[in-house]
Amino acid sequence: MARPSKYSEEIVNKICEQIASGGTLLKICENEDMPGYSTVMAWKNERKEFQDKYARAREDRADFRFDEIDQILSEDMQDMVAVQRAKLKIDAKKWQMSKEAPKKYSDKIDMTSSDGTMSPDKSITVIFEEAKLPNSENS
Repeated sequence: MARPSKYSEEIVNKICEQIASGGTLLKICENEDMPGYSTVMAWKNERKEFQDKYARAREDRADFRFDEIDQILSEDMQDMVAVQRAKLKIDAKKWQMSKEAPKKYSDKIDMTSSDGTMSPDKSITVIFEEAKLPNSENS
């Protein structure tokens, strides 16, 4: 049976539902009943309605990962290997969340003053200095 390549709301909804519940597009597109990865990317680039649904599904996946972190934290970890494995999983999920839903999950830099306002007279100065190379005569 050939892979579907014709755009349909049914396929789009299946793709987005699987993404929102933690799936990756690469894995979803491995299924014979799903279109290939390049087909889905073409749909995303050509169809605004799919772009919007896809973006929302990615944001929902970030929320799904947040819940997965809570679940990992509630697991009983008796040995150091389990603790390190959990830490690695959590760090990876946090990084993914910060990329999928940056407004909600990325680190934020506070540029406001103590009264909560951004004052035009406050500025940040960045100074770049020339790198000093070791003396090549001593090599």
